Amino acid sequence: MNALSHLDRKTDMKFIAYRDKDLGLLMSVGDNSSQLGKQKWWEKLPFTVTKKRAIIAGVVLAAAIALAVGLGVGLSNKSKSDSATTTTAAPTTEPQPNPLPPTRLPTSLVPEHYDITLQPYLNGSFTFDGQVAIQIRVKEPTSEILTKVSSSSKTTDVTLNYSYNPEFQFLIVNTERQLLREEVYVFSVNFVGNLNDQLRGFYRSSYFDENGTEVFLAMTQMSPNDARMAFPCFDEPAMKATFNISIIRERHLNAVANTPLLSSEDLSDQPGWVLDKFEKTVPMSTYLVAFVVSDFTKDFVQWNVVRKIDVGERVNFSVSSLILNLFRLIVMTRPEAMAQAAYAKEVGPSVLKFFEDYFQIQYPLSKLDMVAVPDFAAGAMENWGLIIYRYYTVKVYD
Repeated sequence: MNALSHLDRKTDMKFIAYRDKDLGLLMSVGDNSSQLGKQKWWEKLPFTVTKKRAIIAGVVLAAAIALAVGLGVGLSNKSKSDSATTTTAAPTTEPQPNPLPPTRLPTSLVPEHYDITLQPYLNGSFTFDGQVAIQIRVKEPTSEILTKVSSSSKTTDVTLNYSYNPEFQFLIVNTERQLLREEVYVFSVNFVGNLNDQLRGFYRSSYFDENGTEVFLAMTQMSPNDARMAFPCFDEPAMKATFNISIIRERHLNAVANTPLLSSEDLSDQPGWVLDKFEKTVPMSTYLVAFVVSDFTKDFVQWNVVRKIDVGERVNFSVSSLILNLFRLIVMTRPEAMAQAAYAKEVGPSVLKFFEDYFQIQYPLSKLDMVAVPDFAAGAMENWGLIIYRYYTVKVYD
């Protein structure tokens, strides 16, 4: 992504070394030639200076100087000690520099919901356009909105004053008026990003088909803290929210996300492009947000499950209802490898059922996608509803 515009101001520090005047030379050194022809100072003394007297005088003078220096140092140390034990420094009234912002986001704002729309360009620039609208609840009055965003992001539509802290990856937006406690606001940002090749955030990968043609795809790896590389967000695990994800893709591709597909529609103003909208997610951390845009083929198995849902409350007990849901487990990979992914489709349902019984917790979503991709930093990532695997961990050779 293009870098956010920001100005790093560096203050020039001037270090000034002082030399204590008391340590200066006691004897001045001048041009010896100016003393020629003048009477020497010892020639003015009322007694004769002999060599023996000069030596004795020198020894006495040296002893006196040594004694004086010793007494001076001792008195000086005593004075400093007394001062340290009896003197209390007066409080300074000079303004102190502002501390660096903490690495953690403040808790004055809490995200409740995200609406995210992304349009990746896989054939050409390897960039993506994005728009995010974050519903925020105010816990403490503030005039700043702090979110996390990668330094490789570029905002394209900002009407408020903002700055960027590259060290902590803070996008800091200053509001025109204070945000009020317990009020809900919507914070929207348009941005442009890069489909990077670092296996982080929203990134690109590729494989070669049967004809030797390189085919590109885009996918995500948000854990541990790279959701900020895909969209501005409150990128900390404790700040859970719900998400509505929309992907604009080319017609020959397909898109999957954490939740089932809600609708698809052709864009009349962008021929050849399709807008996919996905169902609202459960409350979750940003590092679990996931989506894949590819030409992969899919195979699936589905079955009916009985779910218990709360439909209301009566005094001290809740009222539940049993409903019958259709559950779908989908396996996706590149077309030439689908046969090798059959084992994942076969064992997936039994593994899911085993863990539901073991933990006595029903899987809360209505689908589970398992996608095998060529390049993935981890062996797999347990995103809600969309587990992404490195290719060789899913396929089984005959």
